[in-house]
Amino acid sequence: MLVHGRAQEAKEIPPATANDSIWRNLLNTLKRIDADPLPHARVRVAIGGVEREIEADDEGFFRAWIDLPAPLPAGEPWQPVELRLLSRYGLTNPTCGRRARCSCRAARRRSG
Repeated sequence: MLVHGRAQEAKEIPPATANDSIWRNLLNTLKRIDADPLPHARVRVAIGGVEREIEADDEGFFRAWIDLPAPLPAGEPWQPVELRLLSRYGLTNPTCGRRARCSCRAARRRSG
């Protein structure tokens, strides 16, 4: 499973709803774009019964392959994933995390 994302400062953006206007969605998108990255943050990713620690790059982006013990359910395009910030500059015990769903597509792992 290829996992990638970005660790960045929280901007108090509420989750999107079906009733949000175009302007609300645009404003929230701009807030996300303006969020400050968390360089070299350590993030714990849990999916499919496996946990893995990943370190972000200097712009807060993280990316890693996670080997799962078994395939995820084929009929479910969205799978639960848990992300937890483990550390960042000067902060050794952060208490933020997020449960989310990720889009899972059939793909082959490529080397290189």
